[in-house]
Amino acid sequence: DIHYETFKPLENLKLMEMEGTVFDIQPVENCETHLFKFMKKLEVLKFARGTLLKLREGCLDELGNLRSLNFSDNNIDYIDENLFVNSRLLTILDLHGNHLYILSPKTFSCLINLVYLNLSFNFISYLSPQIFEGSNKLETLYLHHNILLNIDAKLFMYKKHLTFLSLWGNPVIC
Repeated sequence: DIHYETFKPLENLKLMEMEGTVFDIQPVENCETHLFKFMKKLEVLKFARGTLLKLREGCLDELGNLRSLNFSDNNIDYIDENLFVNSRLLTILDLHGNHLYILSPKTFSCLINLVYLNLSFNFISYLSPQIFEGSNKLETLYLHHNILLNIDAKLFMYKKHLTFLSLWGNPVIC
């Protein structure tokens, strides 16, 4: 168990790696807000290969300087549509290898500086045309190995910066 004050002296921390961290309390259902309460300068957070299940609203509220976030290879099956409201500086987001099925059309709308997004190896069957609406700087998008059947014609509208798109391994019907 990690007490939230454990990280209190680390107020100048810019990079934190917690890859492979398994908490000794049941699987971590929520990304607990109090864990990052004192890390207001954190720019890079790697929490890959962990036990996260849900990313609820407020989880990242204290991390307004976050530039890179890696929650890959957890068991995440839910992301609150307001999770990234205070993550406007985020440029890199890696969520591959989780259990995501459904994403709200608003999930990434606040990520106005997002350049790299990896959603591969999930179970996503549908992406709303609005899902990348605010992410006009998006350059790299990994969507391979999901279960996308259709891709809406409006999905990539206004994505003039997109230079790399990976869709292989989806049962897309043309």
